[in-house]
Formats: sequence, C-alpha cells, structure tokens
Amino acid sequence: MILGLVCAVVASVCYGSASVLQATGARRMATAQNLDPRLLVRLLGQLPYLLGLSLDLVGFAASVVALQLKQPLFVVQAIVAGNVGVTAAIVAFMGTRLKRNEWLAITALALGLVLLALSAGPEKDVVLQNKWFWVMLAAAIPVGVLGAVGLRLRGSGAAVVLGSSAGLGFAITAVASRTLVIPHPWWHLVHSPAVWAIAAGGVIAMLVFSLALQRVPVTTVMAFVVITETVIPAGIGLAFLGDTIRRGFVPAAVAGLVLALLGAALLARFGEVDLGPSRESEAGRDRGDDTAQIESTR
Repeated sequence: MILGLVCAVVASVCYGSASVLQATGARRMATAQNLDPRLLVRLLGQLPYLLGLSLDLVGFAASVVALQLKQPLFVVQAIVAGNVGVTAAIVAFMGTRLKRNEWLAITALALGLVLLALSAGPEKDVVLQNKWFWVMLAAAIPVGVLGAVGLRLRGSGAAVVLGSSAGLGFAITAVASRTLVIPHPWWHLVHSPAVWAIAAGGVIAMLVFSLALQRVPVTTVMAFVVITETVIPAGIGLAFLGDTIRRGFVPAAVAGLVLALLGAALLARFGEVDLGPSRESEAGRDRGDDTAQIESTR
C-alpha cells in the first residue's frame, strides 16, 4: 500500500512540473484556432514541451502502477490532483509572487490529500466487461466536441470549458487504467479496448490541455482539470469499481475531498501565473506598436 502511495506522489510531482514546461513550450507557438492534432507534432519541436511530455509519461506510468497496486481511485486521483499545488510552487520559485490565498490553497490541498490517504479502505476486485471499455472509448468523442466548443470562448469561459474537457479526458484514462487487466503474454494488451480507451482519453486530454495553455494561465487551467479528473473517477470508483472507505473515516474522506477541491478552486480564483506572452499576443503588440509609430509620423 505504501508503494502505491509513493507512486501516486511521484505522478503528482511529475505532472505538476510538466505543466510548467508545457506551458512554456505552448506559449512559444502561435495560438491554434481549432482542434488540430498536428499541434502536438509541432509542439514536439519545442524542447520545454518535449521535456514536459516526458515527465507526463513518467507520471502516467507511476499512476498506473499505483492503481494496479490496488490503490483506490479517489486516493490516487486526489494525490495526482495535488500537482496543481506543485505547479504553483514551481512558478513561485521561478519568480511569480503567490498571494497568501494561494499559499492557503496549497496548504488545503496538502491537508486534504493526507486525510484522503488515511481514509482509504480495502479494495474489492471488480472486473468490467469489454463493452464498458468500448463505452469509455466512445466517450472520448463528446469530450473532444466539448474541447472544440471551448476554443470559441475567451477568458474564464475558456478556462472552465477547456480545463473541464481535458479533465474528462484524463478521467477516462484513469478509470480505464484502474480496471485494466494485464494479460499473459503482456503484448496482447494491443488488442485490449481498455488500452485504446486509455490512449484516446489521453490524446484528447493532452491536445485540449495544450490548446488551453495558449489561452489562459497554467495554474487556472490546472485547477479546472484536477477538479474534473478527481471528482468523476472518485465517484465511479466508489460506486462501481469496489473502492471503499475505512470504517469510521467517511467524515475524514469527505473533509479531505472538500479541502483538496477547495484548494484547487482557490488557485483557480486567485492564481495568476505569468510565463510570458504567447506568440500571438506578441505579434498583436508588435502590430500595435507599428500602428502607433505610423500615427505619430503623420
């Protein structure tokens, strides 16, 4: 059980660090206007984004190991949700000054994660039929549509829709990973609908997340991502996948989840991470300067 918790913490640190690197890489490119998968290919040419993606892969592997070691979904997802605090701490170290509310949010996240870890009960083995993995795979389609809608929005609306869409994609990946059964021989995984559901949810989530990073501050996006990817898998795990809460620890689990989500919400409300303007905003500023210079010569 301890090893599973350690793996979840490693995943959280990797994801939180990757977010900053990916935001840096995404903002070096012109803002994409539609849900174009080629954006991911172009982003791979940005070293910060490539490093961030590598950390994402390590974090994903660590989270899958944690789930395969029978850690409840609500615990693993909540610990992974703590990566928004890791992101905020990193950008603070980089020079962005965090307000008292933001440090309180990070503290709330940490306390909530501790309570959730303590409240985890023994897991009951539940094996899903293949049809449910096909349902999860199909669910990636409306998630992608939601992301496309978010691209038409601006400001807080874009943050909510894009962040929630990315979170739903990660939720599909988490639930499919939790119920994944490793066959023998292992390479038969290529025929497993669970693997394809993991891949579809992950690709959609990463694409929408990358597009969101070009539009709104990284900590704000992360807040909405972690709320969605925590609450939905946690509910599914407790209701259908055999996850349990220790006897007498239901109040602690509820308090832990509320604190973790409250911390994320506070970061969404007060977080303002400045990693520099995107290429689009720089181009707009340059055009504005040129116009001003032209006007001044008349």
